[in-house]
Amino acid sequence: MGGATKVVLETIQVARHVGRLGLRPVQKVARGLAQVGEDFAIWGIKLHPVQEVLGRERSVELLDAYFQVKEVVAESVTSLSHQSWTSALQTGAQYATLGLRQAGVAARVIGPLDEHWHVLKVIKSLRVAEQERRERTGHSSVTLT
Repeated sequence: MGGATKVVLETIQVARHVGRLGLRPVQKVARGLAQVGEDFAIWGIKLHPVQEVLGRERSVELLDAYFQVKEVVAESVTSLSHQSWTSALQTGAQYATLGLRQAGVAARVIGPLDEHWHVLKVIKSLRVAEQERRERTGHSSVTLT
């Protein structure tokens, strides 16, 4: 059963990485299009005829307001994206746990909303730090399990 559990857990990890890789090209195109739109809008506001109609001060105020709104929207989208990703990972962990139980494996997959998620991250960081220390000094007096 230990080998089957490892295969299931590795499959979940691979699925997470594939999901992340699949979203990168879409995000890159969306960012590129947003940047083109932003460049065009700024260019338009800085045109001399537009500044004559709006006035120099209003043009500057409009640009300042635009950059403030852009910052708030970017933070909101980042937060929403993070929440969606966290929720998707939690749902995946719940379904993986259900699949393991149906396969007769007494195990649980921990998701980012579980209380033990951060503890596992700390343990993993400590293991990496200990491994690096061992490699530097050439011996080990502490073993993390």
